[in-house]
Amino acid sequence: MREIKFRGKTPEGKWVYGGISINYDKVWIDQDYYGNTFVDKDTIGQYTGLKDKNRKEIYEGDIVFCQTKFGKAKAIIEFINDKFVAYWDSAITHPKNGHVIACYEINKRFEVIGNIYDNPELLNY
Repeated sequence: MREIKFRGKTPEGKWVYGGISINYDKVWIDQDYYGNTFVDKDTIGQYTGLKDKNRKEIYEGDIVFCQTKFGKAKAIIEFINDKFVAYWDSAITHPKNGHVIACYEINKRFEVIGNIYDNPELLNY
């Protein structure tokens, strides 16, 4: 069974991991020994249940390098149509639209290189 957990960033900029509690527009990450920690709701990402080739946990919002049939691509992990996918947009391989691959199909070829919150510069293709 897949472990259900989330991550979120505190107002001080620290990442915390655990369960999730939501009350109206406020969100907390429930940490086992540290209690509940308030986080920015825009930074919440769910754990995919998968690890990259370096055994690092893969979360929604992570930026990964992945090997595809078109070559190496930089992709964002998203939850689309009830599954976690690696999404990329490449003018060379997919003009004017994006492409997705289900994470479970190629996760051993992923390498987490950052996330969309801490490393937006990595999104420059």
